[in-house]
Amino acid sequence: KTITFGIILVIFGIFANACALSNETATDSNNQSQEINSDTILDDQLFATATSSNNLEKCEEIIDEAKKEECKKIVESFLLTNQALQALDESLCNDIELDRYQENCKDIIREKIEDQSEDQKKLDIEQKAADEKNPKICNDLKDESEIAICKFNVIIGDAIEKKDSSLCEQIENDELIETCKSNIPNSNE
Repeated sequence: KTITFGIILVIFGIFANACALSNETATDSNNQSQEINSDTILDDQLFATATSSNNLEKCEEIIDEAKKEECKKIVESFLLTNQALQALDESLCNDIELDRYQENCKDIIREKIEDQSEDQKKLDIEQKAADEKNPKICNDLKDESEIAICKFNVIIGDAIEKKDSSLCEQIENDELIETCKSNIPNSNE
């Protein structure tokens, strides 16, 4: 009976130790899981902050190496895009490692150059109309309000230069005619 009781105690002791060890392992596993989960959440927050503020230093605080590298590539892409935009130099986009970001950079630069080209065309038309004192040239502009502003500027410029308020009558808006006339010094009217 004593031997049987002793064997039962030994078996019970082994079982109890196994349970305790298993419990510790489970607790350690839970703690590691919580740490990993917490680190992941913090890494995600740092990633979002870094990419929204173009801050490479925040990327360096990320623990997960793959996420850190992705963060750095994205922020560097944004920074290079901004540099390319400032310089209007599409070739700077070629330094971007991420293909989609590189293409996006090039698209942004092309669009900006195209917009500037359109703006320059508009300015050229307005300048030609003013130089030739010919408001009809303004009709080459695309937008009706731009045409009206261009014609007003040409007419008032000519009227001021010639000190002739009667030229203001060419303007197609009564309010603007009065504005034009009020800006003519020593009018011949």
